[in-house]
Amino acid sequence: MKLQFSPGLDGLRGELAGLLALWRAAIPADGGLPPRADFDPFRLKPWLPHIFVVEYHADSGRYRFRLIGTGIVATYGRDSTGKYFDELYGPEEATAFRDGYDLVRRSNAPARFFGTLFFVGRDHMQMDALVLPLAFAAGENRQFLCAIYFTAAEA
Repeated sequence: MKLQFSPGLDGLRGELAGLLALWRAAIPADGGLPPRADFDPFRLKPWLPHIFVVEYHADSGRYRFRLIGTGIVATYGRDSTGKYFDELYGPEEATAFRDGYDLVRRSNAPARFFGTLFFVGRDHMQMDALVLPLAFAAGENRQFLCAIYFTAAEA
């Protein structure tokens, strides 16, 4: 199964549903998006190995991995911290990721992505991930708090 993004959050695994609840609880009373500062390592401890932060650079329209958890690095077999999507993936995969993150960025709403890890040569593994938009100030790069979990792909 190729990578799929979905604004529907039905069927989230328990860990991702818990992170979504934490994100929703951090939404300011006057609305808007939760600030990145609300998600320190202590609050994210149950998810830390599965957390990654993606940053959008408006000047280039590119996305890069700002931080990647140790569990993700172990599963992917590489540390992509600091790398842009188009440096890591082929054109089709980079476009799929960019389009998915563009959806979240424009809607300011969470989204789920799922599929196999074909893009890192791990077709035997299934992924389920959550992308959560964060508040940002003028002049700052837009950031997304994300978590991903892996299981064996069904044959």
